[in-house]
Parts: sequence; structure tokens; C-alpha cells
Amino acid sequence: MIKQHTISRDDSVYECFPDITKTKSGKLICVFRESDHHGDLNNSRLVLKESLDNGKTWSEKKELTPRSSAEHAYNCPRISCMESGELVIICDNLNRVENEDLLVDCEQHIFRSFDDGETWSEPERLPFKGIVPDKYRVLSNGRHIFGIHRRDPETKRLAQYAYYSDDHGKTWTETLIASDSRFELCEVSITEIKD
Repeated sequence: MIKQHTISRDDSVYECFPDITKTKSGKLICVFRESDHHGDLNNSRLVLKESLDNGKTWSEKKELTPRSSAEHAYNCPRISCMESGELVIICDNLNRVENEDLLVDCEQHIFRSFDDGETWSEPERLPFKGIVPDKYRVLSNGRHIFGIHRRDPETKRLAQYAYYSDDHGKTWTETLIASDSRFELCEVSITEIKD
């Protein structure tokens, strides 16, 4: 039987793009964006909520980022727990100075926690353009990987890209994983399968 529990309900803001992970200690952490509404990044910020009882009850919101400014705004966060226990949040960040085109001007930011989500690093900037990142993963061979989508300059349609690193995120390689002139391909999820 599926049981439903409310993580957050705040009618004063638009709450969107929730993602949850379970930490090594068993705590659930949910990250999501608050903003004025879906297509408006004004007043957006990233917030966290925690549960110590498998999701039955949730903490008050904790601010991960301040509210958006004239310079930038966060969009869609994803949270992952690494084998080491490190927590990683990846989120697309819109540069509002250059333009306000999500498909052109978003880069990826990574926040890290090494203490079960009690504290978080300042964002680490990855210069890859695109929106709605997939969860940041480390594969069994040690490769770090995530996916995003953006407009393919050849087909003029949305296409899926993967970024991977074989040196723990020091350097990255881009690969186009799905593009088709007939379709808008967006919001990929990457998983590892056994041969």
C-alpha cells in the first residue's frame, strides 16, 4: 500500500522541482525551488527539508541559496548521495545579465555536503550550458556523469547531452546522447545497467 505524506505546502509561493535522496544515516533530504510561478524565476531560491522518520514528518525549510537577483536565478535542483556519503546537489543557474534564455544561458552549479546535509559548500560552477540536469552520479567504474538538454544547433530541436569525468570532476567531456530533428528531447535520466 502506498502512503502519502506532505513534504511542503506553502501557498504563498510556487514550490517546484522536488528531488529526494536518502543519506547514509537514513535521513531523507528534499531539495526544491521556490519562485513566483513556473515560468518566472523572480524571487526564486533553493530550499531543503529533512525527515528523520522515513518521510512521515518534515522539518521547516532551510535556505540553500538566497533569493534570485538581477544577475542570476536557480531553476531545477537534483540531489544525490554518493557511496562515500557525500551529498551533491546539481542545479542549472540562469545568467540573467547576458540574456534570459534558459536554453542558452544556464550553466550548472554544484553544492556539496560532507556532514549529512548540515552544511553546504558554496556553489562550484560548471560551464556547461543547458537546463534541467539529471542527478549527478558516480558509476561503478568511478566515472562521474550527469545529463542536461539544450537546443541542438544543427536540428534546432532540444537534444540530450551527457557530461562525464574520469578524474573525479577535475576535467569533463561532453557527448551528445540523443538528437532527432523530429522531436524535442528533454529531461533525460541516466542509469547504470549491467552487461
